Amino acid sequence: MSQYIEKTEKLALPLIALRDTVAFPGALLNFELTDESDIRAAKAAAATDGLVFLVAEMPRHLAEELIDLIFHDEELADTRVAYTPFAKKLVASALAKLNQYSKLELGAATWQEMEALKKESADRENLSPEELESI
Repeated sequence: MSQYIEKTEKLALPLIALRDTVAFPGALLNFELTDESDIRAAKAAAATDGLVFLVAEMPRHLAEELIDLIFHDEELADTRVAYTPFAKKLVASALAKLNQYSKLELGAATWQEMEALKKESADRENLSPEELESI
């Protein structure tokens, strides 16, 4: 049986809880910091390497139900998954797709405008000389 060596590196990152916001890897994200703890975290990140750990904040009652489910369900609490070469490729593939899709989101409006201009140009190629003069 093959042995896998997993290398880990511990990082201490400032944490910012996002409310009603989704962050994708590699995507620019603008959001307003209103909690003092979030502002301190952003300042700490700016003073060091600029990295922060973004987490989704959920309502307290949902968080309590989720914690209860995870830590009191014997089967779920003991779930382990081998990080095999196949799993690594699968994770890398999903990450690449998320990064690609997140970049598209930033330029979606521009892309739609470009497509509209291409269609307009194609439509003009089909016009008669008289119709072109009237434009």
